[in-house]
Amino acid sequence: MLSEQHILKTHSIPKMTYNILIFGAGAIGAFYGSRLAQGSDVKVSVICRSNYNAVKEQGFQVDSPYYGKYNWKPTNVYRNPKEAQGQKWDYVVVTTKSLPDVSDDSALLEGLIGAGTAIVLIQNGIGIEGAL
Repeated sequence: MLSEQHILKTHSIPKMTYNILIFGAGAIGAFYGSRLAQGSDVKVSVICRSNYNAVKEQGFQVDSPYYGKYNWKPTNVYRNPKEAQGQKWDYVVVTTKSLPDVSDDSALLEGLIGAGTAIVLIQNGIGIEGAL
């Protein structure tokens, strides 16, 4: 059986950095963003509307019963979706509260989604994928 080390030495596997944008940096976005950032070659940025200054300066304090207490500082912190435009995002992880009868966040994603971008929904609600 071939080991992973042998495969990596004998095959040219290009190293790729994944650029991930967390859209909605509340408790859910902060937690999943911090976990995704643990991967090698992963850059995780966030859009923080109300808590921009605190996150830009200090990052997020995560207190998890499973992973413990730690601080996570995103690669980039944006005040709004417009600031995050112009980047090539491999993944946009939407963690806003889903209120389809009240607001439609899909318009806010315009300019963030490119040809190779995957949209990941981590929201509460039913029928949230319809607008996207």
